[in-house]
Parts: sequence; C-alpha cells; structure tokens
Amino acid sequence: EADVRELDKQIAAARADRSAAQQVPQLEASRQLKQGLLAELAKTRDEVSLNAVRAQGTVSLWQPATPPTTHETPRTMLNTVLGGVGGGVLALIFVVAIGYLRDRITDPDDVRARLGLTPLGAIHLGRRPNSTAGKLYSRDDPRSLEAEAFRSIRTSLVFASLDHPPRTILVTSAVPREGKSVVAANLALAFAEAGVPTTLVDADLRRPSVHALFGISADYGLTNLLAEPATPVVAGAVAGPTSRWPSRFRVSPSLLVIPSGPLPPNPAEILSSAKMSALLKRLADQSPDGVVIVDTSPLLAVADPAALSTKVDGCIVVVDAKSTPTRAARRAVQALHGVHATILGAVLNKVSAGTDPSYGYYYRARTDGPGSAGRIPKSGRGTADAPAHEADL
Repeated sequence: EADVRELDKQIAAARADRSAAQQVPQLEASRQLKQGLLAELAKTRDEVSLNAVRAQGTVSLWQPATPPTTHETPRTMLNTVLGGVGGGVLALIFVVAIGYLRDRITDPDDVRARLGLTPLGAIHLGRRPNSTAGKLYSRDDPRSLEAEAFRSIRTSLVFASLDHPPRTILVTSAVPREGKSVVAANLALAFAEAGVPTTLVDADLRRPSVHALFGISADYGLTNLLAEPATPVVAGAVAGPTSRWPSRFRVSPSLLVIPSGPLPPNPAEILSSAKMSALLKRLADQSPDGVVIVDTSPLLAVADPAALSTKVDGCIVVVDAKSTPTRAARRAVQALHGVHATILGAVLNKVSAGTDPSYGYYYRARTDGPGSAGRIPKSGRGTADAPAHEADL
C-alpha cells in the first residue's frame, strides 16, 4: 500500500511537471502491477486467518496468562498428613484383601489350628477327570497318589479307636462341591479293597451323585428301603424278595452300594426317622467287622446331615483346600458339636502339590507289580443306565 501511495504522488508530480510527462505511462503500469500484488497478498492473508480459526475449533482465549504476584508456600505438614492417611487406608485395604484370599485351610496344620480336628489325610489335586466315573481312583487307578491317600485315611480310621472302631461313618462337608461324595466313594472302595465288608449309602437326598460315580441306576435305593413296612435285612438272610437286594446293590464281593432312590419331598424327616436308625444298624450288623459309609448333604445347606450325624458312630468333615473359607468350615464343625455328634476328623481335599513336601517323594508302582490282583470291577450288577455327568461332588 505504501508503494502504491508513493506512485500516486510521483504521477501527480509528473503531471505537474510537463517535462516529466513521458514518465506517466511507465508509472501507471508500475502502479497497476503493485495493486495486483497487493490484492494477492490480501487474499493469502485472509486464507491464513481462516485456517487458523478452523484449527482452533471451539477453543478460545478467555484471558491471557499473567505472572503470579504473590509467593506460594507448600503446605508440607498438611500434605504429609494427607499422604499418610491415604497410604494407611490403601494398606488396610490390601491387608483385608490378602486376609480374605488366605482365609483357607490349606494343610493339615490348619486343620488342627483352625478347626481343632484331627487331620485324617489329604487328597492332592493331581488330575481333573472328564466324568464322575474317572474319580473312583481306588478302583480305576489303585496305585495313584489319590488311591494311596484314601488307604491312609482308612488306616487312620482303623487306628483311631482300636477298642471301639467306628462301624457307621458319615461323610459331609460345609458347602457343596467340596468333594464329599468322591471321598465317601473312594473311602468305601479302600475298605472293600482290604476285604472289609463295606456298604456305601447315598443319603444325599437333595443332589445324589453316588449312582453316577459307579454307573448304576438310582431308580431303587435308600428311599425304597425306608418306605417298606419293615426295614429288611440287606444281608440276604431272609428268603423271598429280600434275597434279590444284595445282587441289586453289590458291586464287588466286599462292597454294596445303595443309591438314593427316588427323591422324597421331606428328606430331613426321612433321615431322622427310626427306620433310618434301624437300617444303619442292620447294615452294620451284616458282619462283625463291617463298615457303613454314609454320604450326605452339606452341613450349611440343609439340616439333613446334622440330624443324621447322631445316628452314626462318627463323622468326617471334607474341606476343600482351594475354595472353602475357614469361617464356613468352623460353622460346619460347630453344627456337629451342637447336636453332640462325634467328629472323627477332617479330610483335606484338592490340596496343591506345593503345600505338601511329601508329594514329590511319592513312588508310583508299576502297573504289573504286586497288588494288581483283587481290583474291584468297574461295574456292579446293578443297571448301568445312570448318566456319567459331573454331579455336585
């Protein structure tokens, strides 16, 4: 713009000076060139300003920054107190979380210290069978670590009271899915393997699973026997229809398995009845050294096991080392103490190998070694029409 104004002045001066008239056309051409260049620069400036506005979007400058006029002093004491309080709260949350995660009974010492019970044995979590039938370790894999653990539990029960060994044993747990049915079945197999006349009774009339473990039918069982006018002698000494019952329930020369039968609407009343007491006595009296193993419902779920615990010689509490909270196991023990039941001890199930140093020392015998004879057959004489599904074991 300054150049254009200067040219205008020169043109006016040239027109005034007739001697410089010949310079007017040249100055006019230079003026037009400068005006065109000025127009291009103005257009470019407008485009740059528009792009800058678009780049800013909705952001606008409200107030330019100004340097502080006063000196700010850090509040060291307040910040220290707030930091300490915040750190203490986080530490407390961490301790509570760790305590909750560690609120488990993971080894036999915990059984003694936290439950006040005798640890009868520990079952290591070595395998995860795909079906219930694969969990009969004492039958299907008698040289496995699990089978040896059940033999150890059997020995502990035998030597628990040499003068008056328990003849009727109840197996229960605090909550579902702790493995009580698997423990009861394998313990019965361990006794039968030793030649002890053994009867396994599925008294879990809520979610029975013994029939699925052995692959037998549950259409006829405990509830049918209790519904008879008089409790029969299952040993088969009585002629007539009762003579068929041992063949119906027998799965090996030393083992009878009585499934639940049809599920009743009132399990607690049936299990606490006088007929149930009479049936257990008759089963135990089949042989002078016979043993009756009774699988029942979890203690904290229903009242059935507490009522049945007073009709047996002793109870075994199964504790899942990986999931059962200590408070739940304590409540189960208190429930048994509340009805004055005899607790033989606890079986720790699903124990991690790292918690027991003896795990790595275990010696697995050859499959063709001594003791291969006398294995309990995989199927009894009952009807094997029960589905092999994963039950609440």
